[in-house]
Formats: sequence, structure tokens, C-alpha cells
Amino acid sequence: MSANCVSAIILAAGYSSRMGRFKPLLPMGHTLVIHRIIHLFQESHIPEIRVVIGHRAPEMRGALEASNVRIVENLEYDRGMFSSVKAGVKDLDAQRTDAFFIIPADICLVRPLTVRMLAAAYEKNPGKIIHPCFEGRRGHPPLIPMALVPPILKGEPDGGLKTILSQSEYLSLDVPVPDRQILMNMNHPKDYDAAQIRCQNLDIPDAAECASILTHICAAGEEIIRHCRKVAEIAEGLCRKLQKSGNSFDPDLIRAAALLHDIAKGRKDHAGAGGAMLRDMGFPRVAKIVSCQTDLCFKADARIGEAEVLYMARQMALNDQRIFLEEEFEMQKNRFHPALLTR
Repeated sequence: MSANCVSAIILAAGYSSRMGRFKPLLPMGHTLVIHRIIHLFQESHIPEIRVVIGHRAPEMRGALEASNVRIVENLEYDRGMFSSVKAGVKDLDAQRTDAFFIIPADICLVRPLTVRMLAAAYEKNPGKIIHPCFEGRRGHPPLIPMALVPPILKGEPDGGLKTILSQSEYLSLDVPVPDRQILMNMNHPKDYDAAQIRCQNLDIPDAAECASILTHICAAGEEIIRHCRKVAEIAEGLCRKLQKSGNSFDPDLIRAAALLHDIAKGRKDHAGAGGAMLRDMGFPRVAKIVSCQTDLCFKADARIGEAEVLYMARQMALNDQRIFLEEEFEMQKNRFHPALLTR
């Protein structure tokens, strides 16, 4: 299946009444909410993107002018979101489209990795409805085959798209993705505040996302998973001790790197291979720490950073968490806080 066969529909026509502010044009990180969701599909190489507008249509047209998307105006947006679903679906080119993503504009932190995983799943399972799932819960965006266009266009607004998809449950395929953001919407101001905070560190997977990467992407065995959890526990303890002595770390970054440092275990240069995998997933900061673990070079005057903490935690885990290897750290002990050299 070529990339041209998959389209995306972004729903941005509603009033945003519960939020109290017009969500598509709110700031998110260094851009706007609507631009962020457009960029998601552009970065995922989905070439045909439709944005359905309605409320504040002139402002939306201005904001979308340079975005290289197709604008679909829903003149009946006051009838609810399903009217925008219909408007977007009706505008699809049936001759060029096999399936389409559909997503409200306020679910704007989904990772490109998720879109790529869903598209790959559809390629192996054409005609299926592909649902992204995180911790057993379905989220956005589903990837819907064109076979569902007629029932969508004939559907009633009461049940909306959810009812139509449930009536075709036999076509559904759930794909676990390491992406909590598929479940995050912005219905209320507190949701927007939470999204702003998460946006700042979106390139660091949380503990549950790391577990999903190990289990569903890497199919890591239990032994590797237990080892990674042990290293993460030790690394977090080291981080707390070193912070007391004036060092500054990003504990979330250390935890993610520790949990994922052995994702390529068994491959040649598994640290470098693991780093390459993580970069491809969209986690460059984690990748940088993981990739240098087998050839980390301590410099006398350099500060202790996240990579050094992970290296120390790995050595401690390999030696049953007793003490640092004296042979490895004797020459470096002046660089470490004395509390770390005894247990």
C-alpha cells in the first residue's frame, strides 16, 4: 500500500464551549494546537490532510494558509462533531484513498511513531479498522477503511462515529502503541494545562510507555525486562543521592534510558543499535544516553551527567547491586560523592 492511499481528517470546526477558548488556535509548545496536529501527519508522511473548519472559519483559513492542507468548511458545524466527520469523509477521493485517519484537533500530542505503527498494521491487514491502544484502552486516531464511508454518510448524529465503528467491531484490530497521548484530550482548562506540561518532555517516554516499547515493539524477554527495571531502580537512587550533593539531573530522562538501555540486547553493538532504534521512534535524548553505554569515557573535569548515572547503575546491577566495581572507579572516586562509594 502506498502512502498516497492513506489520508487524514482533522476535526476543528466546533465551538470549544467546555474549554471556554477556541482550542485549535491555542498555543502548544512553540506552535498552535492545529499546526501541531497537522505536523504529526506531515512528519508521518501522510500526504493528503484535510482540516474541517466551521466556527471562526475566517481565522482558521488564515491560520492554515501556509500549511499545505485541504480545507473543508462544514456549514452545519452547530449540529455537532458528527456533522464535521461527515463533511470530511464526503470530501475524500474514493479513487485515491484506501483508508483515513480521523482525529479531533485537540488531541494534538500523538507521536508520529503511533501513526507509522497504525499505517503499517493496516498494510498487513487491509480493510480492517485499526485502533491504537494504550494499557488496554482505545484512543485516537483510528485508521478507518473506505468501506465504512457509506454507513458514516448515512449515519445519525445521536450515536455518531463511535456507534458506526462499534457496529463494525468484527473489522476491528487493536494495536498496542507506546503513546499515552492517544488518550489525552483537552475538554477543560485543566486538560490544556496538563498538555502544555507534557508537551515540554514529549520526547521522553514515561515508565508505562517504556514498558510498552519493551513488550510490544521489542518483544523483550522477562529476564531483560527485570534487568532494566533493576537498573532503573538503582539509577533513580543514585540520582537522588547525587542531587543532594549539588548535581542536577533530569530524573525522567534517567528513568527512561535505564528502562530502555537493553532494547537491542543480543545484537552487535547493542548499545548503538538500541540508540538507533530509539532515535527512529522519536526519542533522541534517550537514544544519546543509551548509545554510549559500552564506550563511555570518564573525563576528569567533566560533570556527572545522565549517561554517567546510567553507566554506574548498570555496573551495580551487574554486580548484584553491592558496590561500584573498585577496579573501574578507583581512579574516578574523587569525582563521585563519598556516599555513593559505600553502601
